[in-house]
Amino acid sequence: MNNILVALLAIFGIAAGIFIGTGNYGGLLGAILPGLFGGLILAIPSIRERSWTAAAIIAGCVLLGSIISVFVPDSNGLKRFCREQSSLYIRVGPYHLGRSADEGPSR
Repeated sequence: MNNILVALLAIFGIAAGIFIGTGNYGGLLGAILPGLFGGLILAIPSIRERSWTAAAIIAGCVLLGSIISVFVPDSNGLKRFCREQSSLYIRVGPYHLGRSADEGPSR
C-alpha cells in the first residue's frame, strides 16, 4: 500500500479513535475494545492487501486516539458534542455514543 495513503489513514485513525473513544464511560480499560474494533475496520484495505505493518500502524493509531479521549475531561466541548449528537446512536453495554432521537435535547 502506498506510504502516503497509510500516513493519511493513520492521521484519520487518530481522529476516528478520539470520536469513538468519546462514547466510552469505562475508563482506560473501556477504551481498548472500541479502539481495536474501530482500528480493524479502518485497516481493512491494508488487511486485504496483506500489508500487516500498515494494518498494525492504522489500528494502533485508532487505539491511540481512543486512549487519548479517555484523558480529555468530560466538560470538553467536543466530547459533549459527540456524546449528545443524534445522527449516530450506538449503545453496547457501558459504551454509549450519541443520544436517541426519542430522548430530549439534553440529558
